[in-house]
Amino acid sequence: MFELVPSVNVADRSGQGSSAETAKIEYDQKRYSVLVRDNFSCQACGFKSKPERDPKKASDDSDRASGYLNVFHIDDWGPQTKQVNKDLVTLCPFCHQVFSIGLAGQEKGAKVIYFPHLSQGNINLLANLALVQAHQSDDNAYSDYAVRLLMWLQARATQAIEKFGEEVIDPKNLGAALFQLYKKHPDLYQSRGLILQGLRLLPTGIPHQKAIDWWSKTGAWTPNSQWDDLVGTWKSEE
Repeated sequence: MFELVPSVNVADRSGQGSSAETAKIEYDQKRYSVLVRDNFSCQACGFKSKPERDPKKASDDSDRASGYLNVFHIDDWGPQTKQVNKDLVTLCPFCHQVFSIGLAGQEKGAKVIYFPHLSQGNINLLANLALVQAHQSDDNAYSDYAVRLLMWLQARATQAIEKFGEEVIDPKNLGAALFQLYKKHPDLYQSRGLILQGLRLLPTGIPHQKAIDWWSKTGAWTPNSQWDDLVGTWKSEE
């Protein structure tokens, strides 16, 4: 597991030409082996998905073949031609979007909240659980808790406004500010976790409905002690 800090993609890929194409081919070849190595589990929040096991269906839908997980190149500040297995990690979509928060804002994939008590990874895990359970509607006894949990997390945007101003709750604005920080003060950008303090990205699930539907159908979340532990964490802060 590694710590998630809101980031922007600052890698310079200009002028790579055929090298970039070679890197993409190498990435495509290694993608599935990385998913298997990581046991189809997000290396930032711990969420585990279930891939499509039918070879025919998997070949027709790469998202289902990966369980809607992403393989991410963690060396986001270097040339993409450096892609080797040790630099590739499996991330769920919610953790993946933390590395490109401007894009997350454009896709309405997240909102900015203030919640210093939980790490970004735990926020993503809570949101994942709640979105999947809420998607199942009345099919389980936890759907009401899930909706309440989402509303409670969304209300944390108020604290973000109070501490940092209204503009900051839009990830597009926060992404633009971080990009300018990187350009003008790259040393401060490396310490952005301290600057941002308790700001977190709260996934909305809007651009990830297919993933949420897949996780719901495949039982990625089955109400058990893990759910009870997560709800217990939430209720202790409620």
